[in-house]
Amino acid sequence: MIKTTTSSKTATWVELVVLLGALTLIIWLGFARPPVAESNTHQTEAAQLLAQTSLLGHQVQGLLSKAAHYLEHAPRGYDAYFRDSVITHSHLQTDLTTLDLGMQTLIDAGTETIASRNSSPDRIENGLPLAQLQLDWKAFRDGLDEQLGVDPEMPRLEWGARHIVEAMDPVIAGIGDIREGLQAATAPTSGPGAAPPVWAWVGFSAWLVLILSWFGWRVHRNRH
Repeated sequence: MIKTTTSSKTATWVELVVLLGALTLIIWLGFARPPVAESNTHQTEAAQLLAQTSLLGHQVQGLLSKAAHYLEHAPRGYDAYFRDSVITHSHLQTDLTTLDLGMQTLIDAGTETIASRNSSPDRIENGLPLAQLQLDWKAFRDGLDEQLGVDPEMPRLEWGARHIVEAMDPVIAGIGDIREGLQAATAPTSGPGAAPPVWAWVGFSAWLVLILSWFGWRVHRNRH
């Protein structure tokens, strides 16, 4: 009789430990432990795009500064103009090629990132006006080509510099909007305010049903 009672108590403790262990696991995985892997992946992607955007913004500001400086020191003699048509124009085309590549890289990378996360309710999908930036940059480049003219040996550099100074604002604003959206996406999303996943609530509810059923079964068994 004593042996049977001892075995019964041992079994009860084993069952209780299993139930409490299941509860601990549910709380740790679903409630206490933040979704680190997914959050870090999203924030890493956003951080990479943010770095690209910041670099692009710096390059655009550099082109704007060069254009403003050129307007203040535009050549008035033939020799100086000829020198600029060779050297300054070559540097301008190099800068534009770099910016063209940077714009396209940012737009492609941002579009791919958003497309790969259509099923994820992440904030990066809500604040990246990539299509508008692409349109603004195309309008800027078309206007600049028109101002520079069709003859590469006699480019209208002063006209081009004036266009850069006067028409760059939409591009700068677009880059700024994208930077703000990416900064929001890189902000921590986990922590006290982060909602536990649905499966954690389902598992916790199932555990409650199980523990109540277990207690009911134990009470019924002890009475009989």
